[in-house]
Amino acid sequence: MLDWSAASIANPNGIDALFKSVYYPSLVGLIDISDTEKDVIVAHGSTSDPSVQNTSKDTRTWRATTTDGLGFVVEGGSTSVFFDGYEVEVEDVQVTANLSKDGSEITDGIMTYKANVSFAVAGLGASSVEEVCEILASFSAVCEPCADGSVECIPIRWEGLAAEELSPSTVVEIE
Repeated sequence: MLDWSAASIANPNGIDALFKSVYYPSLVGLIDISDTEKDVIVAHGSTSDPSVQNTSKDTRTWRATTTDGLGFVVEGGSTSVFFDGYEVEVEDVQVTANLSKDGSEITDGIMTYKANVSFAVAGLGASSVEEVCEILASFSAVCEPCADGSVECIPIRWEGLAAEELSPSTVVEIE
């Protein structure tokens, strides 16, 4: 299970508490494809028992590459995630981490992505995305262009991601 409480948002500085207060528990499954590739399946955990997969939410499967079987990189592209009941478009998702030799732990994880903040207009009671960007600027978060050219994205960098094996546990792919 991915332990979000052990991680922190290094960029932008100051919004860590805001994000961590509403993040859902996550389960991670690894499938060996070859010596240089693994599939990483990420699923939502249940809010009542984070070690149990919430099967009402879709999973995400990403290909991870590795040169030594332990350190790996995931290029997740663009997807959507749920944040405090809102669907958030994210792009340029990348995860780097280390896998223990026995495969039971993931450590030293870093996750970066650009989050489109347009979802926050309603949540913050703002009148526009520009106003959301002004609010985020007080946390040193500067809105920048998304892939579509709209200036509605902020870069996010999580550090210290870690996960431990849950036994018995299986993450099932759900689309």
